[in-house]
Amino acid sequence: MRKKTKLNVIIFAFNRPQHLSQLFSSIMKCNNNGIELSFYIHIDGPRTKQEALEVSNVHRLCLNFSKSNKNVLIKRKKNNQGLAQSIFSYVGEIAEMVPHFVVLEDDLILHKEFFQFMSDALFEYEVFDDVWHINGWSFPNIDNGSKTYFLPHMNSWGWATWSNKWKNLITDDEIIFRSMSKNDIYNFNIWGHHNFWRHFQLNKKGRMQTWAIYWYLSIFINKAICVAPPKSLINNIGNDFSGSNSRNNPAFENDLEWDAEILFELEPKMRHEIKIQLIKFYSNKHFSLKARGWRLLLSKYKKIKTFLSLLN
Repeated sequence: MRKKTKLNVIIFAFNRPQHLSQLFSSIMKCNNNGIELSFYIHIDGPRTKQEALEVSNVHRLCLNFSKSNKNVLIKRKKNNQGLAQSIFSYVGEIAEMVPHFVVLEDDLILHKEFFQFMSDALFEYEVFDDVWHINGWSFPNIDNGSKTYFLPHMNSWGWATWSNKWKNLITDDEIIFRSMSKNDIYNFNIWGHHNFWRHFQLNKKGRMQTWAIYWYLSIFINKAICVAPPKSLINNIGNDFSGSNSRNNPAFENDLEWDAEILFELEPKMRHEIKIQLIKFYSNKHFSLKARGWRLLLSKYKKIKTFLSLLN
């Protein structure tokens, strides 16, 4: 029997009280098995007066959540930072205080064994210098039985890492650009099957503001690796165009109704079969240029509609 463990959980919230309420509900249903949870909640500031009402509703939800959980620290920003800057600054701040942490955004639903898995994985893989990231989401087409598996690809939907690994985060565009050869970019792009490098280019040009691509690049440049559960312990309900970078892609859908008895693979390298399944996943029709174009157009339409509603 494992001794009681402390788990530090960072939650990022903004203007979606309905989503956050579902996250809190799933947290309360988790089997923590004696794990002591400490929550650090970051609430970004509003961009408009209308948005300020939603942010206030989010703050009230967080205050109610703190009444049911003894270790809750709430940080509410007066001005809007955006998700990328919020994560860079607040995760960095918490990383100076604790040895490891879990990061959640407000649009996630957790499997009841999510925290148990994260606690166990942080314990099991702490001694491996090249394991930098623990995914809560798993590729639905990968069947690895009940064992975890290693892969180069990080996922930002409910994840964990260690503070000493996070401190190697690279956010300098020029350092990243100089560090990546043509062959590196090919491998980084899932061996030429999905253009993640374009996310970096758009950020570099100021046309996109995301954080995960920088952490993914930091892991890749340092030749580190990620680990994932055999099946997803996370469901993302934010792919409804309510988030700043959300796209509704059916390929990411999964079912949390499974018995999470997980065994831990302790040889930190990606097996060839996993590589083949990753390539197959990103070769899916939902990642075609046509499908991505339609999702982009629908996303822009939804955002314009939301913006106009805020002006009324």
